[in-house]
Amino acid sequence: MIRAATPSDIQGKVDVLRWGHQNSLYAHLTFNEREAARIVMACISRHGKKNQAGTWVQVADKEGEVVGLIVGVLNRVYEVAEEMVASDVWWLATPACGVRDRVGLMLSLRNWAQRHPKCYELAVVASDV
Repeated sequence: MIRAATPSDIQGKVDVLRWGHQNSLYAHLTFNEREAARIVMACISRHGKKNQAGTWVQVADKEGEVVGLIVGVLNRVYEVAEEMVASDVWWLATPACGVRDRVGLMLSLRNWAQRHPKCYELAVVASDV
């Protein structure tokens, strides 16, 4: 099930981020759990805002466990335009996350961007994570 993230999801989101980190080419770098939790909380606190740095934060929930996440952010096009670009910051799904929810996370981001009156484009970031 895809739903909006809440503060009670912070540890679950950090766990998904840690899983992604451990399975990336960056696994040899130190994962900072405290910083991950701080960023997750900041993103949740800006969820739904429609201005610069507004965010979209959704989780894939399987029987009460966070098994995937997507965080999108709004930025001005080239930082100076009135129009916005929405891009994903994180889009991760553990093996426990079903295909339908993996796709559903991205569709939720796309739908959020399409509803925003000033969103000019959606940029999906490719990552080695």
